[in-house]
Amino acid sequence: MSEYKHIPLGVGFYPDWWKANYGIAFGRDYYYDPDYRVEVGLKQQKALYECNPPLK
Repeated sequence: MSEYKHIPLGVGFYPDWWKANYGIAFGRDYYYDPDYRVEVGLKQQKALYECNPPLK
């Protein structure tokens, strides 16, 4: 077994959190409609940017 010098960490938000806070749904359209998936991704990026603007 290999040894890690750090613990891998990932951060994510659950789909029900996106639905409750931003009205973003991950239903059938998300998986079968690439245009909708891109639209959702842009909405997510905008929401996260507005909540956490970059440091200057």
